[in-house]
Amino acid sequence: MTEPIDLEPIDEAGTHDRPWEELSRLAEQGDAGHLEEFLSDLSTGDQALALSRLDESHRVQVLERLDA
Repeated sequence: MTEPIDLEPIDEAGTHDRPWEELSRLAEQGDAGHLEEFLSDLSTGDQALALSRLDESHRVQVLERLDA
């Protein structure tokens, strides 16, 4: 018998393993709507991870866009 293949869920955003890269890109674009949508698709843990991986300037950009 063959063993079942363990597949990871498909990430619709395409940033499953590095959400901070997409977060950084969206912050630079300045589109608060897309930024909020992307973050809402992430789990709370992935949101925290993504924000923690950003440098300070990108983190500030994200927070400013969300505050607008």
